[in-house]
Amino acid sequence: MALSDITRRAGLALVLGLTATLGLGAMSAAADFPDRPSP
Repeated sequence: MALSDITRRAGLALVLGLTATLGLGAMSAAADFPDRPSP
């Protein structure tokens, strides 16, 4: 496997991981404060 392919896959995995983490954090924050309007 080419190094650029590994880098591309690692970058994609990193972005997906960050997106999932931020999404879960936002959902858990909304669940913690149900009376607070979501931004």
